[in-house]
Amino acid sequence: MLFYTVYFTFLYSYSYKIFFIIKKNTTKQIPTVTILKTLYLQQLLEPLPTVTNGYHKEGKVIFMKKVIKLVVLAIVVIFVIMVVKDISKNPIQKKETSSEEIPVILDADAYSRISSEQLVELLGEAKSTEDWNNENSKGTFQMQLYTYDLDGMYTEFILYEDAVVKIRCFATKPWEIKKDFDNVFKMFNITVKDSARKVVDTGVTYKFSPVSDTVAEFEVYNFDSEKHTFDSVYITYNLNYFDDPN
Repeated sequence: MLFYTVYFTFLYSYSYKIFFIIKKNTTKQIPTVTILKTLYLQQLLEPLPTVTNGYHKEGKVIFMKKVIKLVVLAIVVIFVIMVVKDISKNPIQKKETSSEEIPVILDADAYSRISSEQLVELLGEAKSTEDWNNENSKGTFQMQLYTYDLDGMYTEFILYEDAVVKIRCFATKPWEIKKDFDNVFKMFNITVKDSARKVVDTGVTYKFSPVSDTVAEFEVYNFDSEKHTFDSVYITYNLNYFDDPN
């Protein structure tokens, strides 16, 4: 870039000399290569030619002013290029943060298919436990419910064969989704993958399946479009024991 800037500045600076050489030799039909060689030798061996003609002197002054402007411009361009290169070598590291942080209600990944023992280690003893026969189109499955009163919600952890396969969360006070609806996933620390899709949208109830590497289905209930709030969420890790979302 620097080379081309200086190169074109040089050509433009001495374009008037080329003009005079060509004009002087038009009747002789001297090849262009010879003219350029002559110009090159003039730059190496002698200073700018002295022109006695007033018109040529005036033209020379005008061209010299342009040359000075171009040289100054070239210096500015070079300086800008150097600054840009320096910035590119040492970029400012920016942390992508929103002006308003999205609060995490529950870390869905932390409970994906963990055992009852691991669940107790994370949350302590359950408020209650009970057996539950889950009957659906896929069959009957003997499951266990571990219930907890967590911060701002009542939560049911559903286990099958001693693994958490589903969570149901019920807010004591409706949760508000900040800005975009998709932020609801951030509220449960879910990283949505590209293949995720919405399978139910009634304006009040939303279901997504698949969702992420750990979450097979995500359901939002009682959504209020005016207040941008909802009060219930179902998180399913394994759909083998539940009816398919529809």
